[in-house]
Amino acid sequence: MDKSGQRVLGISDPAMLRIIDPANRKQVASLTLPGAPLGLVIDEEGERAYALTTARVQVIDTTKGKLLKSIPVDPSANALALDPDGRKLYVTSSGSNGGIAGITVVNALAQRLDKVIPTATLAPDLPPNSLCDQSEWRQSTGIWGPQLCQVSALFAI
Repeated sequence: MDKSGQRVLGISDPAMLRIIDPANRKQVASLTLPGAPLGLVIDEEGERAYALTTARVQVIDTTKGKLLKSIPVDPSANALALDPDGRKLYVTSSGSNGGIAGITVVNALAQRLDKVIPTATLAPDLPPNSLCDQSEWRQSTGIWGPQLCQVSALFAI
């Protein structure tokens, strides 16, 4: 839901973004995304949404229900977050599927990739899904736990 409470965004079906007016309980727009979303964030004003699909961030105008831009990111991207002022979008990637473990920084205002910050990769003796089954795992690059299932790597501590 946006800050004003005038729009609610939701994903239905494999790749359908629906924009709902909660006061009237009516759908005001819908948009088929190019791929099933792995994550969705909305800016504070509720005018822009960012959906992470396979190897891309989709920039959406929520007032018109239109796709504005598709920004390529790492093929192993798995989560995204928008900073509070709405200027930067951060996309984490695991390094699997031939990708690079890191954090991709997207300039949300200019709708373009700024940089990729490489991070530590998973230990070679642990399969990626094992992190979600571990209560805590410590390595020289950081501490892993169930709360980090979607974050694939940490900066050294």
